[in-house]
Amino acid sequence: MKALNTSKPKILIVGSYPPPYGGIAVLVKETLNSRLKDKYDLIHCRTGSRDVTVAQEETCIRSIIRLIYDHLSLIYLLVKHSPRVVNLYSPAFLGFWSKSILAIVSKLFGKKTVIHIHSAKFDSWYNNASQTKKWLIRFLLNRVDIIVIEGEIWKTFFKQIVPESKLVIIPNCVHLSNFKKTKKSKRENKISVLFPGSLCERKGVFDILKAIPLVVKEEKNIKFIFGGCSSNEEEIKILEIIKSQHLENYTAFIGEYTDKNKSEIYGSADIFILPSYAEGLPISMLDAMALGLPIISTRVGAIPEVIDDRVNGFLIEPGDYKALAKRILILTTDRNLREKMGKNNIEKIKKNYDFSIMVKNFDELQQRLLKENRK
Repeated sequence: MKALNTSKPKILIVGSYPPPYGGIAVLVKETLNSRLKDKYDLIHCRTGSRDVTVAQEETCIRSIIRLIYDHLSLIYLLVKHSPRVVNLYSPAFLGFWSKSILAIVSKLFGKKTVIHIHSAKFDSWYNNASQTKKWLIRFLLNRVDIIVIEGEIWKTFFKQIVPESKLVIIPNCVHLSNFKKTKKSKRENKISVLFPGSLCERKGVFDILKAIPLVVKEEKNIKFIFGGCSSNEEEIKILEIIKSQHLENYTAFIGEYTDKNKSEIYGSADIFILPSYAEGLPISMLDAMALGLPIISTRVGAIPEVIDDRVNGFLIEPGDYKALAKRILILTTDRNLREKMGKNNIEKIKKNYDFSIMVKNFDELQQRLLKENRK
């Protein structure tokens, strides 16, 4: 690591880093590479190679070794650089326990601590936990100075278990300047419907597969593009459904994409769909908005705070594949509506979700904590 400029306040950022391109990893990367580095010495403590969302999958020896390594790395950076504020980016499940322990360690070193919660299922995870686990979650959250959440809906939940004064809303944001409107070049003259999420049940991928036959019954000039990765078990199940329904000509799988080809993938699409059962505030949706795509998504997480039904997209209930098919057909047949919603989305990103806004909010929070640290 190169020498740090000691005239700047030192800020430690704890979280994963791409690849893979998960929500937390992307946020950490963008924050570290932002203009914040001109004002602060940003130090990165890279934790597990991916954000853990299912505790049962992370009980192996390798994961335990990784957790020990993360803790030793944090202590090393705390001792070597003595940062004044520690920002920890946390999912739910095992990832939360890990980040919370790292937060406690940081507090023992006398640091101001911020835990940034980025989890689609934190509320259901907490509500379904035992009384002992609920007490421990509350205890750990109340040990940190600030809890950053993604929207008002999450504030409604978290203020039931921590003082409202601890809560700060900083929504996910994207670089609008990275998404330039260009003329689309398509190999096929078909309406392209993009689903860029992980190919799993939580993201609603199986509802999409139920909706496709209803769509192609009315509209043959269409193709569904699936991005993201899946487990072997889910991949086999998805391919079996496609084969049994004879949907091969209407579907394409592009696998996991990177920042380098994201604009091309999104730019070649006409409609963005994300029929999830649980979300925080998905960056993939904000990316699609920045490129002027109309959105079809569900009333979960902070999505209804961003998508106004019939203004910049459509909102449906999770699991309602018939409504999903109906909304896709509406946008397929109405180019003017697609363009109108797309323009509304670009304006909304510019006004509320451009990365410069996130940088400003992050900066204000760090300044607040640095002032408190001087007292």
